[in-house]
Amino acid sequence: MNIFLWNESIKDCECNMDISLKNGDEIIFHPRHMLYRFAGRRKTVSTSPLNGGSRMDLNVVFNYDETPPDGGWCQMKAKTYKEHLAVIAKDLGLEAETTSGLSTTVQIENSVVLKEDYHGCEIVVVCTAGADVNACRVGDPSGYDEVTVVPDIQGGTINIFVSCDLDLSNGSLTRGLITITEAKTAALQELVLGSCYSQALATGTGTDGVVLICNPTSDIKLTNTGPHSKLGELIGRLTKEAVKKALYKQTQLDANRQKNVYERMKRFDIDDMFLLISEEKLEASQNVALASLVAHLLDQMQWGLLEPHLVLNMVKDILKLDFDIRESQVSDPHFVKDYVLRGFVQHVLNV
Repeated sequence: MNIFLWNESIKDCECNMDISLKNGDEIIFHPRHMLYRFAGRRKTVSTSPLNGGSRMDLNVVFNYDETPPDGGWCQMKAKTYKEHLAVIAKDLGLEAETTSGLSTTVQIENSVVLKEDYHGCEIVVVCTAGADVNACRVGDPSGYDEVTVVPDIQGGTINIFVSCDLDLSNGSLTRGLITITEAKTAALQELVLGSCYSQALATGTGTDGVVLICNPTSDIKLTNTGPHSKLGELIGRLTKEAVKKALYKQTQLDANRQKNVYERMKRFDIDDMFLLISEEKLEASQNVALASLVAHLLDQMQWGLLEPHLVLNMVKDILKLDFDIRESQVSDPHFVKDYVLRGFVQHVLNV
């Protein structure tokens, strides 16, 4: 099993099966699940349906790979997802009443563990991540209504476990969830990953989960996990780095993969336009830079930051193309986007 472990003193990656922390907690990796066992009383806040929210009575949290060993679709083990996770806990030899957990279809062997010291306390992030099949932007069209449909297990998922071996107030513990979420979104933003459900940039996946752990017996008691605090900085930096490393381990999603015109533009649903473009042109750095510029102009038009006619004129000047567009269409974002995308593809074909 190849697990990333990194901290300020090590500076690079090592392979570890199990990790023992200074406070006695253990992170134990198995082929299909990860267990984070507490050595003492811990305060947790999590998004899990199984004993989620704020808790003081848990002994262990887990991350479980739902992928069937022989392939095929993931199968629910109970009527609801909460009951499903309880069955998993029992299958793992755990007491469901004192256990919380998350599940994923990402391989546990592709977990990333990052660790850093903070005033003698260990800050640890454990992450699995996959976003190629269900990346989405908050506010995208939903896939189901829980009032009428029981949700099924979804592929992908970014699961993040953060442990701070110090005492956090209840408010700062929940504020930490915001910092972790912002860090995850920043990681996807820096990879310019598109949503699978709209033409927008992704902010996460539809099934992401977080578990944040702190030690109420620590002598260090803090009240701020926001970005202005040093602890918030560490949580954010480690989380962002862990998400990026985990995405690369699972699907090779990194900056190099994104240096491709198709990867930058596929969210606009113009696959058919790329059929005649050679791989050499798709990977040409100048074309990638132009794709990035055009995509961002279209995003700002969609957000209302730039007027459609201005975007059209800017792209015309940049690409040295003339668009045969009617006057009535110049102020319509839908028509402008269509003309800009077709013009860009034509430019790439002609260079």
